[in-house]
Amino acid sequence: PVCAVASFVDDGLVAGTAAGIADYRQRIKKDFGVRDYGLPTDFVGMEIDYDQRKGRCTISQSKYINKMAQRYNVLPSSKHRPVPMMYDERLVPSTPDDPRCDPTLYRSIVGALHFSAHSCRPDICNAVRELSKHLVDPCMKHYDEARKVLRYCLDTHKLGITYSRFSTRAPNGDILHPGVLYAFSDASYAECVTTRRSTSGFIVML
Repeated sequence: PVCAVASFVDDGLVAGTAAGIADYRQRIKKDFGVRDYGLPTDFVGMEIDYDQRKGRCTISQSKYINKMAQRYNVLPSSKHRPVPMMYDERLVPSTPDDPRCDPTLYRSIVGALHFSAHSCRPDICNAVRELSKHLVDPCMKHYDEARKVLRYCLDTHKLGITYSRFSTRAPNGDILHPGVLYAFSDASYAECVTTRRSTSGFIVML
């Protein structure tokens, strides 16, 4: 029997063969009081949707993002922003003349976005990386940009990650087959306006 377990504090997910899951249930119930909710629909702020006929499983964070927007008083925009942060938007360190924002509030928003980026919204990872550079001394420009990224998440709250047991097509048209390891990478050139360093990124999929 084979199974894998993901746990967070007192919540857990078990995936595997029927025999593996049954064996795990039997073993853990010997030592712990466990409630079995069956097929999961949510886990640690992520919503889980299954389409067994198409062999797909999608994770998203619609509820979490809407809760974030309410907490930080962000409303949907009338004009949808196509990306989390515009490519030509360069956030530079605060200067003595820049109006400051509440640093605790700024860090709270960036932290909430960070959790979402690493859960099931990799599309905002680069924007969160940029915002995280200014956690020590944020100004109002940084704060406004963080709210724009959150508004983008709110406008696209239904986006998520879909896992499929069948072949899928990548945005560039390539067919991605199950069980095959794919890796993509890219980098900017001297993008940082203060250090002239480049920014690299990669994604690995199996």
